[in-house]
Amino acid sequence: MATLVQKRFSGLRDSGIRVNSMKKIDAMHRKDCFGILEKVFPVGAGGLRETPSACFQCPERVKCLKEALATREGIEMLEKILDRTATSGFVSRLSRWSKKKTLDRRKKEIRGKKGKRW
Repeated sequence: MATLVQKRFSGLRDSGIRVNSMKKIDAMHRKDCFGILEKVFPVGAGGLRETPSACFQCPERVKCLKEALATREGIEMLEKILDRTATSGFVSRLSRWSKKKTLDRRKKEIRGKKGKRW
């Protein structure tokens, strides 16, 4: 299913005008809060993270939350959640170790892209 932006710019591709990437076009039409963890998944009054009610009507909510969780702050939040989980046996410890390794790899990927230290 093509998005409105894809439909709008599909004619440009056919007419010989080159569009670099649909991601760049989509980025021009996204809201200012897109992918920012503190805006799309802020800490609520009880100290827990809550999704604002405005996000439920947004058509980009799934992509937005995935982008927010893929940021440095999102990975740190996932690490904190993982540290709080109980380990009651060998399988759960192995699963927790595997998840920690995955998060560590994602951190290194982000570090490599931005060239910044944590």
